[in-house]
Amino acid sequence: MSVVDSNGQRVQCENDYWRRNIWGASRQADRLVGLGIAYWHDDAALPGPWPEIPEGAARTADGELWDDETEQWVDPRYRQTILDHVRQTGGERPGIAAYKLVHSNDGWWVTKAECVSALELWEKAGKPDWDLGLNDLEPFLRAAAEHDGFRVW
Repeated sequence: MSVVDSNGQRVQCENDYWRRNIWGASRQADRLVGLGIAYWHDDAALPGPWPEIPEGAARTADGELWDDETEQWVDPRYRQTILDHVRQTGGERPGIAAYKLVHSNDGWWVTKAECVSALELWEKAGKPDWDLGLNDLEPFLRAAAEHDGFRVW
């Protein structure tokens, strides 16, 4: 997971990366939900299907929608649709929408607001162990809160 700017691009900064594998991310999400710092959206359901590709969408010379060289969606309409989709939180509740941490590494965007509110909830709870003793979540979330959140890659 990487800290990002307002365009969803990786930012180079101190504590800009947070690693959890597929099993660790589920345990991490459960821990955050148990502490009231994250929440499941509609019983862990995603907020709707992945957006459809617009008719006549621009593509690379190889016919791809994603350009590996620029690390961007080629068609600006599709790019905006994807960004809007991955930013969804399922409501304006404080904390992190837990599904973003566990469903896939398709670029879910944990927003700056989610990071800030998660830190506030954690501090109000007395700063309990929230990262399974790894001591890497606080510095990462603080970096993400100083930028525009983080993406789950």
